[in-house]
Amino acid sequence: MEGVRQIRKVQEVGGGTLVISLPKEWAVRVGLQKGSEVVAQEAPGGLLLIYPLSATVRIGCSARHVPGQVGNTLDSILEAYLEGCDVLEVECSGRLGLEDRRAIKKLLASLVGSEIVEEGEGILKVQFLVDLDATDPHGLLERMIRSAGNMLLDAITAISLGDNELANLVIERDDEIDRTYFLLVRALRKAAQDVRALARARLSPMILLDLRVAALIAEGIADMAVDVASLARKGVRVDIIDLKLPFKTLFSLLAPISRGRGTDSRVERIREINRLISDRLLRMVEEGGGGTMEAVVAEKLMASSRAALDLADLFPSRGVLLMRSRAEPEGY
Repeated sequence: MEGVRQIRKVQEVGGGTLVISLPKEWAVRVGLQKGSEVVAQEAPGGLLLIYPLSATVRIGCSARHVPGQVGNTLDSILEAYLEGCDVLEVECSGRLGLEDRRAIKKLLASLVGSEIVEEGEGILKVQFLVDLDATDPHGLLERMIRSAGNMLLDAITAISLGDNELANLVIERDDEIDRTYFLLVRALRKAAQDVRALARARLSPMILLDLRVAALIAEGIADMAVDVASLARKGVRVDIIDLKLPFKTLFSLLAPISRGRGTDSRVERIREINRLISDRLLRMVEEGGGGTMEAVVAEKLMASSRAALDLADLFPSRGVLLMRSRAEPEGY
Protein backbone atom coordinates (compact mmCIF):
# COMPACT_ATOMS: atom_id res chain seq x y z
CA MET A 1 0.00 0.00 0.00
CA GLU A 2 1.32 3.44 -0.96
CA GLY A 3 3.05 5.26 1.89
CA VAL A 4 3.25 2.20 4.14
CA ARG A 5 6.71 1.43 5.51
CA GLN A 6 7.77 -2.18 4.96
CA ILE A 7 10.75 -4.06 6.35
CA ARG A 8 12.46 -6.46 3.94
CA LYS A 9 15.15 -8.96 4.86
CA VAL A 10 18.26 -8.99 2.70
CA GLN A 11 19.05 -12.38 1.16
CA GLU A 12 22.29 -13.65 -0.31
CA VAL A 13 22.43 -15.63 -3.55
CA GLY A 14 25.29 -17.27 -5.40
CA GLY A 15 28.48 -15.26 -5.72
CA GLY A 16 27.71 -13.12 -2.69
CA THR A 17 25.06 -10.97 -4.43
CA LEU A 18 22.58 -9.42 -1.99
CA VAL A 19 18.91 -9.24 -3.01
CA ILE A 20 15.55 -8.17 -1.59
CA SER A 21 12.05 -8.90 -2.87
CA LEU A 22 9.88 -6.05 -4.15
CA PRO A 23 6.45 -5.42 -2.61
CA LYS A 24 3.91 -7.17 -4.86
CA GLU A 25 1.23 -4.47 -4.63
CA TRP A 26 3.72 -1.83 -5.69
CA ALA A 27 5.06 -3.97 -8.56
CA VAL A 28 1.53 -4.50 -9.89
CA ARG A 29 0.61 -0.84 -9.53
CA VAL A 30 3.62 0.37 -11.55
CA GLY A 31 3.34 -2.43 -14.12
CA LEU A 32 6.40 -4.50 -13.28
CA GLN A 33 6.67 -8.09 -14.41
CA LYS A 34 9.40 -10.64 -15.05
CA GLY A 35 12.01 -9.06 -17.30
CA SER A 36 11.03 -5.46 -16.49
CA GLU A 37 13.91 -3.06 -15.91
CA VAL A 38 14.19 -0.91 -12.82
CA VAL A 39 16.63 1.82 -11.82
CA ALA A 40 18.58 1.53 -8.57
CA GLN A 41 19.62 5.08 -7.72
CA GLU A 42 21.81 6.00 -4.77
CA ALA A 43 20.55 9.17 -3.08
CA PRO A 44 22.01 11.52 -0.46
CA GLY A 45 21.80 10.28 3.10
CA GLY A 46 22.60 6.63 2.29
CA LEU A 47 19.22 6.05 0.58
CA LEU A 48 18.66 3.73 -2.38
CA LEU A 49 15.75 4.51 -4.69
CA ILE A 50 14.20 1.84 -6.89
CA TYR A 51 11.77 2.81 -9.62
CA PRO A 52 10.68 1.58 -13.10
CA LEU A 53 13.01 2.64 -15.90
CA SER A 54 10.13 4.10 -17.90
CA ALA A 55 8.50 5.92 -14.98
CA THR A 56 7.41 9.50 -15.62
CA VAL A 57 5.55 11.97 -13.46
CA ARG A 58 3.31 14.38 -15.37
CA ILE A 59 1.11 16.91 -13.69
CA GLY A 60 -1.99 18.32 -15.36
CA CYS A 61 -3.65 21.59 -14.25
CA SER A 62 -6.50 23.81 -15.32
CA ALA A 63 -7.36 27.50 -15.00
CA ARG A 64 -10.76 29.10 -15.44
CA HIS A 65 -10.72 32.44 -17.26
CA VAL A 66 -13.35 35.07 -16.54
CA PRO A 67 -13.58 37.80 -19.21
CA GLY A 68 -12.37 41.10 -17.82
CA GLN A 69 -10.37 39.42 -15.06
CA VAL A 70 -7.26 38.46 -16.99
CA GLY A 71 -5.06 39.39 -14.01
CA ASN A 72 -6.44 36.45 -12.06
CA THR A 73 -5.83 34.16 -15.02
CA LEU A 74 -2.23 35.32 -15.32
CA ASP A 75 -1.69 34.64 -11.62
CA SER A 76 -3.11 31.12 -12.04
CA ILE A 77 -0.87 30.38 -15.04
CA LEU A 78 2.26 31.57 -13.23
CA GLU A 79 1.31 29.60 -10.12
CA ALA A 80 0.82 26.44 -12.22
CA TYR A 81 4.21 26.91 -13.88
CA LEU A 82 6.02 27.45 -10.59
CA GLU A 83 4.27 24.47 -8.98
CA GLY A 84 5.68 22.18 -11.68
CA CYS A 85 2.59 21.72 -13.86
CA ASP A 86 3.35 19.97 -17.19
CA VAL A 87 0.08 20.52 -19.07
CA LEU A 88 -2.25 23.46 -18.43
CA GLU A 89 -5.71 24.07 -19.89
CA VAL A 90 -7.06 27.61 -19.77
CA GLU A 91 -10.83 27.48 -20.29
CA CYS A 92 -13.33 30.28 -20.80
CA SER A 93 -17.11 29.95 -20.59
CA GLY A 94 -17.41 32.14 -23.69
CA ARG A 95 -14.93 33.59 -26.12
CA LEU A 96 -11.38 34.25 -24.95
CA GLY A 97 -11.07 37.85 -26.10
CA LEU A 98 -8.20 39.18 -28.19
CA GLU A 99 -6.69 41.48 -25.55
CA ASP A 100 -6.92 38.84 -22.82
CA ARG A 101 -5.42 36.27 -25.20
CA ARG A 102 -2.53 38.60 -25.98
CA ALA A 103 -1.86 39.18 -22.27
CA ILE A 104 -1.79 35.42 -21.66
CA LYS A 105 0.57 34.84 -24.58
CA LYS A 106 2.85 37.64 -23.36
CA LEU A 107 3.15 35.92 -20.00
CA LEU A 108 3.77 32.53 -21.63
CA ALA A 109 6.61 34.07 -23.64
CA SER A 110 8.32 34.90 -20.34
CA LEU A 111 8.11 31.30 -19.09
CA VAL A 112 10.95 29.10 -20.35
CA GLY A 113 9.70 25.98 -22.13
CA SER A 114 6.06 27.03 -22.57
CA GLU A 115 4.37 26.02 -25.81
CA ILE A 116 0.73 26.38 -26.93
CA VAL A 117 -0.38 23.00 -28.28
CA GLU A 118 -4.09 23.74 -28.75
CA GLU A 119 -5.99 26.98 -29.25
CA GLY A 120 -9.68 27.57 -29.78
CA GLU A 121 -12.35 30.20 -29.27
CA GLY A 122 -12.64 29.50 -25.56
CA ILE A 123 -9.57 27.42 -24.75
CA LEU A 124 -5.78 27.48 -24.63
CA LYS A 125 -3.84 24.31 -23.93
CA VAL A 126 -0.23 24.81 -22.91
CA GLN A 127 2.65 22.39 -22.37
CA PHE A 128 5.64 23.32 -20.25
CA LEU A 129 8.49 21.44 -21.90
CA VAL A 130 11.22 21.77 -19.30
CA ASP A 131 13.48 18.75 -18.81
CA LEU A 132 14.35 18.74 -15.14
CA ASP A 133 17.33 16.45 -15.73
CA ALA A 134 18.78 19.02 -18.14
CA THR A 135 18.21 21.89 -15.72
CA ASP A 136 21.14 22.80 -13.50
CA PRO A 137 19.79 24.66 -10.43
CA HIS A 138 23.27 25.70 -9.29
CA GLY A 139 24.04 27.02 -12.78
CA LEU A 140 20.76 28.96 -12.91
CA LEU A 141 21.50 30.56 -9.55
CA GLU A 142 25.04 31.47 -10.62
CA ARG A 143 23.62 33.04 -13.79
CA MET A 144 21.14 35.05 -11.71
CA ILE A 145 23.87 36.31 -9.39
CA ARG A 146 26.15 37.35 -12.26
CA SER A 147 23.29 39.01 -14.17
CA ALA A 148 22.01 40.87 -11.09
CA GLY A 149 25.56 42.01 -10.31
CA ASN A 150 26.09 43.30 -13.86
CA MET A 151 22.74 45.11 -13.73
CA LEU A 152 23.79 46.84 -10.51
CA LEU A 153 27.15 47.87 -11.98
CA ASP A 154 25.43 49.37 -15.02
CA ALA A 155 22.87 51.12 -12.80
CA ILE A 156 25.75 52.71 -10.87
CA THR A 157 27.26 53.95 -14.15
CA ALA A 158 23.90 55.24 -15.36
CA ILE A 159 23.12 57.30 -12.24
CA SER A 160 26.71 58.55 -11.97
CA LEU A 161 26.97 59.74 -15.59
CA GLY A 162 23.33 60.46 -16.39
CA ASP A 163 23.25 57.73 -19.05
CA ASN A 164 19.56 57.22 -19.83
CA GLU A 165 20.18 54.62 -22.53
CA LEU A 166 22.12 52.44 -20.12
CA ALA A 167 19.42 52.94 -17.49
CA ASN A 168 16.79 51.69 -19.95
CA LEU A 169 18.91 48.64 -20.76
CA VAL A 170 19.15 47.76 -17.07
CA ILE A 171 15.38 47.95 -16.70
CA GLU A 172 14.80 45.78 -19.78
CA ARG A 173 17.23 43.12 -18.55
CA ASP A 174 15.06 42.58 -15.48
CA ASP A 175 12.74 40.48 -17.68
CA GLU A 176 15.54 37.97 -18.27
CA ILE A 177 16.24 37.78 -14.55
CA ASP A 178 12.57 37.01 -13.99
CA ARG A 179 12.65 34.24 -16.63
CA THR A 180 15.62 32.60 -14.94
CA TYR A 181 14.07 33.03 -11.50
CA PHE A 182 10.79 31.43 -12.57
CA LEU A 183 12.66 28.53 -14.20
CA LEU A 184 14.80 27.96 -11.11
CA VAL A 185 11.81 28.01 -8.75
CA ARG A 186 9.98 25.58 -11.04
CA ALA A 187 12.98 23.24 -11.11
CA LEU A 188 13.32 23.29 -7.33
CA ARG A 189 9.62 22.66 -6.71
CA LYS A 190 9.58 19.92 -9.34
CA ALA A 191 12.53 18.24 -7.63
CA ALA A 192 10.80 18.52 -4.27
CA GLN A 193 7.80 16.65 -5.70
CA ASP A 194 9.84 13.85 -7.30
CA VAL A 195 12.37 12.11 -5.08
CA ARG A 196 13.88 10.45 -8.17
CA ALA A 197 14.69 13.81 -9.73
CA LEU A 198 16.06 14.94 -6.38
CA ALA A 199 18.43 11.99 -6.32
CA ARG A 200 19.52 12.36 -9.95
CA ALA A 201 20.42 15.99 -9.33
CA ARG A 202 22.26 15.05 -6.11
CA LEU A 203 20.23 17.55 -4.14
CA SER A 204 19.08 17.28 -0.55
CA PRO A 205 16.02 19.00 0.95
CA MET A 206 18.29 21.46 2.77
CA ILE A 207 20.07 22.39 -0.47
CA LEU A 208 16.69 22.93 -2.14
CA LEU A 209 15.78 25.34 0.63
CA ASP A 210 19.11 27.19 0.38
CA LEU A 211 18.77 27.54 -3.40
CA ARG A 212 15.21 28.79 -3.11
CA VAL A 213 16.17 31.47 -0.57
CA ALA A 214 19.24 32.43 -2.60
CA ALA A 215 17.16 32.85 -5.77
CA LEU A 216 14.84 35.24 -3.96
CA ILE A 217 17.81 37.27 -2.67
CA ALA A 218 19.41 37.45 -6.13
CA GLU A 219 16.11 38.53 -7.66
CA GLY A 220 15.92 41.24 -4.99
CA ILE A 221 19.37 42.56 -5.97
CA ALA A 222 18.17 42.86 -9.57
CA ASP A 223 15.13 44.80 -8.33
CA MET A 224 17.45 47.20 -6.48
CA ALA A 225 19.38 47.74 -9.71
CA VAL A 226 16.14 48.56 -11.52
CA ASP A 227 15.21 51.06 -8.78
CA VAL A 228 18.55 52.86 -9.16
CA ALA A 229 18.27 52.80 -12.97
CA SER A 230 14.73 54.19 -12.75
CA LEU A 231 16.02 57.13 -10.70
CA ALA A 232 18.73 57.73 -13.31
CA ARG A 233 16.10 57.74 -16.06
CA LYS A 234 14.19 60.42 -14.14
CA GLY A 235 17.27 62.66 -14.21
CA VAL A 236 18.70 61.91 -10.77
CA ARG A 237 22.53 62.21 -10.68
CA VAL A 238 24.59 60.81 -7.83
CA ASP A 239 28.33 60.36 -8.37
CA ILE A 240 29.12 56.88 -7.04
CA ILE A 241 31.25 55.66 -9.94
CA ASP A 242 34.06 54.79 -7.51
CA LEU A 243 31.82 52.03 -6.09
CA LYS A 244 31.84 50.04 -9.34
CA LEU A 245 35.14 48.33 -8.53
CA PRO A 246 34.23 47.10 -5.03
CA PHE A 247 30.82 45.90 -6.25
CA LYS A 248 32.45 44.16 -9.23
CA THR A 249 34.88 42.42 -6.88
CA LEU A 250 32.02 41.52 -4.55
CA PHE A 251 30.01 39.74 -7.23
CA SER A 252 33.03 38.04 -8.78
CA LEU A 253 33.73 36.50 -5.36
CA LEU A 254 30.09 35.66 -4.79
CA ALA A 255 29.08 33.78 -7.96
CA PRO A 256 31.28 30.68 -7.44
CA ILE A 257 29.93 30.25 -3.91
CA SER A 258 26.55 29.27 -5.37
CA ARG A 259 28.18 26.07 -6.65
CA GLY A 260 29.62 25.18 -3.28
CA ARG A 261 33.07 26.57 -4.05
CA GLY A 262 33.04 28.91 -1.09
CA THR A 263 35.92 29.18 1.35
CA ASP A 264 36.23 30.97 4.68
CA SER A 265 38.73 33.41 3.17
CA ARG A 266 36.39 34.20 0.27
CA VAL A 267 33.45 34.87 2.59
CA GLU A 268 35.62 37.02 4.87
CA ARG A 269 36.74 39.05 1.85
CA ILE A 270 33.08 39.60 0.95
CA ARG A 271 32.48 40.86 4.51
CA GLU A 272 35.38 43.31 4.18
CA ILE A 273 34.04 44.69 0.89
CA ASN A 274 30.57 45.00 2.38
CA ARG A 275 32.00 47.13 5.22
CA LEU A 276 33.94 49.25 2.73
CA ILE A 277 30.81 49.90 0.64
CA SER A 278 28.71 50.73 3.69
CA ASP A 279 31.32 53.18 5.04
CA ARG A 280 31.59 54.91 1.65
CA LEU A 281 27.80 55.30 1.32
CA LEU A 282 27.39 56.57 4.89
CA ARG A 283 30.06 59.23 4.25
CA MET A 284 28.29 60.26 1.06
CA VAL A 285 25.00 60.77 2.91
CA GLU A 286 26.69 62.71 5.72
CA GLU A 287 28.71 64.93 3.36
CA GLY A 288 25.61 65.62 1.31
CA GLY A 289 23.71 66.75 4.37
CA GLY A 290 21.39 63.81 4.16
CA GLY A 291 19.98 64.87 0.78
CA THR A 292 16.94 62.90 -0.24
CA MET A 293 18.25 61.39 -3.48
CA GLU A 294 21.67 60.55 -2.06
CA ALA A 295 19.99 58.82 0.88
CA VAL A 296 17.64 56.86 -1.37
CA VAL A 297 20.45 55.66 -3.63
CA ALA A 298 22.65 54.85 -0.63
CA GLU A 299 19.83 52.78 0.89
CA LYS A 300 19.41 50.76 -2.33
CA LEU A 301 23.13 50.06 -2.66
CA MET A 302 23.62 49.18 1.00
CA ALA A 303 20.67 46.79 0.76
CA SER A 304 22.28 45.18 -2.30
CA SER A 305 25.60 44.82 -0.50
CA ARG A 306 23.92 43.26 2.54
CA ALA A 307 22.00 40.91 0.25
CA ALA A 308 25.27 39.78 -1.31
CA LEU A 309 26.59 39.04 2.18
CA ASP A 310 23.43 37.09 2.96
CA LEU A 311 24.06 34.97 -0.14
CA ALA A 312 27.63 34.28 0.96
CA ASP A 313 26.41 33.22 4.40
CA LEU A 314 23.98 30.69 2.90
CA PHE A 315 26.50 28.42 1.27
CA PRO A 316 29.70 27.75 3.23
CA SER A 317 28.08 24.80 5.01
CA ARG A 318 26.66 23.36 1.81
CA GLY A 319 29.91 21.78 0.69
CA VAL A 320 30.10 20.08 4.07
CA LEU A 321 26.49 19.03 3.66
CA LEU A 322 27.18 17.46 0.27
CA MET A 323 30.13 15.50 1.58
CA ARG A 324 28.21 14.37 4.64
CA SER A 325 25.20 13.26 2.60
CA ARG A 326 27.42 10.89 0.62
CA ALA A 327 29.06 9.40 3.67
CA GLU A 328 26.50 9.28 6.47
CA PRO A 329 23.50 6.97 6.13
CA GLU A 330 21.64 8.40 9.09
CA GLY A 331 20.25 11.41 7.20
CA TYR A 332 20.84 14.77 5.64
